[in-house]
Amino acid sequence: MATFAVPAVPVFPPGYQPQNADFTLWWFDTAAFLETKMAFRGDQENAATTIPDTGAVTTIGLDTAIEDPYGGFNATTHLWTPPAGYSGWFDVCYTLRTAAQAANGMLQIVMAGTYSYAIDQALGSTSTGAGISAQFRCYLVGGQDSIGLAAQLKNATANLNTSITAGLRSTMEIMWTSQS
Repeated sequence: MATFAVPAVPVFPPGYQPQNADFTLWWFDTAAFLETKMAFRGDQENAATTIPDTGAVTTIGLDTAIEDPYGGFNATTHLWTPPAGYSGWFDVCYTLRTAAQAANGMLQIVMAGTYSYAIDQALGSTSTGAGISAQFRCYLVGGQDSIGLAAQLKNATANLNTSITAGLRSTMEIMWTSQS
């Protein structure tokens, strides 16, 4: 997904005859900006996160901000915070991908940051690794609340690493839905 700039107001000099590219700019690009509403999109590319078999909730080390038009991603904490004045409802989509487990265990996807909630869970796999995806809507206070991707491993006998293989990476996408 591309980040779209705020559309320009069209100007019509006397005698101007619109071209097809003008209609793309006036309609298609404007509609794309209004429909996208992307606030953040990032993934884990460089270093895997170890999820301990102790059941501790572990924040996934998302390290690459693919889109962050509001500059709210903190690469140290791996959390995203909406800027002050941008409080509202956000649609959040998590995808958690792991390497194959040494022994089966229950993998749980957790919302990290200001609030911590278990979202979804799945059995891990000893042959192919696990993949969990979850989508939810949450209200975030701009400049105050933060959100990130976390995981918890239950009933397992060994730690589990996330996958950093291309096409099999953990991701987080956040789209602005509305103000209050």
